[in-house]
Amino acid sequence: MVKIDLLDTRLEIPFQDKEGNVVETLYFDRSDESLQKLEKSIKAVEKKSKELESIGSGWESSKSFTKEAIDTVFGDGSFDKLYSISPSIQIIMVYFLKMAVGIHKEIEEEQSEEKLKKYLG
Repeated sequence: MVKIDLLDTRLEIPFQDKEGNVVETLYFDRSDESLQKLEKSIKAVEKKSKELESIGSGWESSKSFTKEAIDTVFGDGSFDKLYSISPSIQIIMVYFLKMAVGIHKEIEEEQSEEKLKKYLG
């Protein structure tokens, strides 16, 4: 019988300082539900950033929205962890987008590797 190794259901997202020391780690649950939340949050973040730019909305509104988006995708308290190491909404939004791109890239690479293995061996 063919042996199938289970895949890890969590992606680890380490945040490193300039010296390469991990100062914080977030985790992304790869369930279908979490992927859907990520997609919805990306669209909401893109829409909200455009709204905030056009109406010049206040800092509190931006912070509240960003906190909700990040905590929804990465778990309660995730925003606070990031804000404690980088107290800037703009920087945290960059982190969010980098995490989203990284998650998609990781999943695509994994699927490509599985396809290669299937055909090569």
